[in-house]
Amino acid sequence: AGTPLERLATIQAGSRQLWQGLKAMEGVTTLLPEPPPAGLVSFTLQGAATADVVEQLGAQGLWIRRLDDPDCLRACTHITTTAQEIEALLTALGALA
Repeated sequence: AGTPLERLATIQAGSRQLWQGLKAMEGVTTLLPEPPPAGLVSFTLQGAATADVVEQLGAQGLWIRRLDDPDCLRACTHITTTAQEIEALLTALGALA
């Protein structure tokens, strides 16, 4: 899987892809103003209850979590996360927005 720096770069590339996709979506606000330094991407989806979003995505086999404080959604990328999986999540979120 590469060196620790190569693994981190892979994780960061995935989180950057997700963060950029979220930034381009109407009704989505990322908690960080720039791509995250690791694989955690937190965001809100305007007009949607976080628990409902998690449930709807889970029904599609897309697993993210919700946080209570602040009330937001969090997706995680890892060295095994593919660009296609990120695009599937973005597509599903776009359908909910």
